[in-house]
Amino acid sequence: MAGEQPPPQPQEFDDATYIAAGKLAIALGRNKETGRPFRKLVKKVDPSRTFPGDDVQDLREEFEAKEKERTEKAEHQRILDAQEAQRKDVAGRYSGDEVKEIEAIMTKHGLADYQVGEELYLSRRKPATARDEVLSQGRTWSLPEADGLVENPSKWANDQAVKVIDEIKSGMLRP
Repeated sequence: MAGEQPPPQPQEFDDATYIAAGKLAIALGRNKETGRPFRKLVKKVDPSRTFPGDDVQDLREEFEAKEKERTEKAEHQRILDAQEAQRKDVAGRYSGDEVKEIEAIMTKHGLADYQVGEELYLSRRKPATARDEVLSQGRTWSLPEADGLVENPSKWANDQAVKVIDEIKSGMLRP
């Protein structure tokens, strides 16, 4: 291309400089901190150079990185599956609008657990109005007379059990 200068040519050095540079390269290559990065630079400049120990280490690191990525993906998928199972469980008990309310609570509070979201939803939901007629199915209920309960609880319990058994046997159940 026009305007570009050719790369500079290496200068010739005297033997002492070559020897000093070689010793420095050997020291850099053998140093625990600088050895591996230095050898990578050498390989970048001269790809024909091989360092079998580094090549094996590079393969190990590559394998470990792939294994870590695979494990993280599997863990992520497991979490998503568990969350979806929780969502389906909650969705089976509530209407679509109620599930949306639960999810809104979860989003607001930064929750990922549908069970905790459901508990928060239930704790904030207003109780439904009682429908006595529906619950009692038209029957009225009264508490049993408790004469003698305080004086002798065992005798009272036995007497009540005998009364219920007699009612069952006679076919006349009390409401």
